[in-house]
Amino acid sequence: AGGLTDAQREESRDGGAIKRNFLDFDGDFHARVSDESTQIYVGNLQAATFADLLELDASLKLQALMGREEHQEYLYDHNLDKLELIGNLVDWTDADDTRLYEGGYEESIYQRLDDPYRPKNAPFDTPDEIRLVEGWHLDGVWERFGKFLTIYGDGKINVNDAKRPVMFAMLKAYMEGFPSDAYVDQILEVLMQKRGAALAAGGVHFSSGQHFKNFCETELGITLKPEVVNAVATEAHVFRVYSEGQVGDAKSEVLVIYDFSQQAAGKIVHWRVR
Repeated sequence: AGGLTDAQREESRDGGAIKRNFLDFDGDFHARVSDESTQIYVGNLQAATFADLLELDASLKLQALMGREEHQEYLYDHNLDKLELIGNLVDWTDADDTRLYEGGYEESIYQRLDDPYRPKNAPFDTPDEIRLVEGWHLDGVWERFGKFLTIYGDGKINVNDAKRPVMFAMLKAYMEGFPSDAYVDQILEVLMQKRGAALAAGGVHFSSGQHFKNFCETELGITLKPEVVNAVATEAHVFRVYSEGQVGDAKSEVLVIYDFSQQAAGKIVHWRVR
């Protein structure tokens, strides 16, 4: 973050046979790796009716994420409904042409565009494709919710790595009853502290969905729905690798998705250079 200091550059030259340092140019680079199972899966959502939409695992999490008070004003001001946004994701990937939210034809909302196109009615192929979906093209929607979506993996959330907003959505979606945001935040604060602490200091590293459920009930005092056991992952298998380099005015970005779920050597499922 910020590159090397002048002192670090000079130190790296001392005693070496190579006179020109690797980063001795007008530019810099950085890279980051993230776990796709820390995101909410929307790659191939299927629901036959509006009632089915409400009960989808991804829908429950997105409803919780979008339902926070700080997001309600934005949605209201832009005449957006969280259920419509979620329904549009399903309509993009399902096989029919009927909108789940308030009915009508799926194509109708895309035909009114300056450059009209049709919904795909097939699974997403790339993460960027989500931004073609009605509502998700808006920068405000994408910045608030889109960055927590993935089209890769098996749909389970890695509760050992997921960030606070996704863990909030996970807890609220699977807690019995109708907990308030404030109550979920209180529980989440303790959970995140425990997860971030060393095992020797009373921390926790979850080994299974059942372990997660048991911990929440015995240590945090909350009751989770039985379905949470199958919605939880505790290991990472699909990774997003993003790297960016710049020399002078030239800039390059590379995004690669590696899937290690089927073979130890891994498989590249997405590659983008720009």
